[in-house]
Amino acid sequence: MGGHRRDRHGPLAPARAKVLPMPALSPVEPPGWLLTGLGVAAQRFVRAVYTECEVTATEGHILRIAAEAFDDSTRARRARDGKAARAASRQFLMALQRLGLPAPPEDTK
Repeated sequence: MGGHRRDRHGPLAPARAKVLPMPALSPVEPPGWLLTGLGVAAQRFVRAVYTECEVTATEGHILRIAAEAFDDSTRARRARDGKAARAASRQFLMALQRLGLPAPPEDTK
């Protein structure tokens, strides 16, 4: 094994490095086109994703698909249309998977 060798590694780093605090980031509001026409719960979902993640333009379009599927699933469940609710939930989960996001808790499936 061995220790630190100045001839190989140069001088040792100072014992205490100066650490600078990270500036606080202000929350990013999703663009208007992403929220327009969505229900309250879907808008809350989109805002939550924007709070937790940096969203690229392409991911924003996939996020819109997920939010629309979320709304479709909610409407289908209210109408007691199980087949449409399952189809919309599958689309929602596929979009989440494409974005690399975890599946939501049971109450939103």
